[in-house]
Amino acid sequence: MKKEFRSISNMSATEDMTIEGYALKFDTFSEDLGGYIETIHKNALDETNLNDVVCLMNHDENLVLGRTKNETLQLTVDEIGLHFKCKLADTQNARDLYTLVKRGDVDQCSFGFFLDNKDYEMREENGVIVRHINKFLSLYDVSVVTYPAYQDTSVESRSIKEARQEVQNFKNESRKKKLNISIKLAHLK
Repeated sequence: MKKEFRSISNMSATEDMTIEGYALKFDTFSEDLGGYIETIHKNALDETNLNDVVCLMNHDENLVLGRTKNETLQLTVDEIGLHFKCKLADTQNARDLYTLVKRGDVDQCSFGFFLDNKDYEMREENGVIVRHINKFLSLYDVSVVTYPAYQDTSVESRSIKEARQEVQNFKNESRKKKLNISIKLAHLK
């Protein structure tokens, strides 16, 4: 099980130091995440426990903005994805972030999650490897970020080397299947 992060744009701020937006959106495609792209099924959060999720700055556990268990962070799953609303505390970090969000300097979100290997599928579609996330094992944070994973893979906690190895393993398995089919077809002729 590997800790992973994904990001998305579209966040706003209100005058009472509340920020909100979509931490993830269903049935959309990510940017290249190290040899593959990714999409999240609309039911991926159906069985996910969201009772203790934290809102962070740049996935930094020292920069907590809100939390579901004390209701300073509200999460709502709708037809678009996972919407969040976070009432910020009166701290210097929160005031700074609020100002940056309000100005539009920081306007993207991310989420941290765990997957079980059985909760996603890798498929080649039109020459592109696509990872289909069907179910999250757990979601532990939504973050306001400067560089989101959907646009810049360097914010992902999973190393690029690991992602490339997974893609290479997938390609090797696909080649083996194609070779086996070719051999079987040759024997039929």
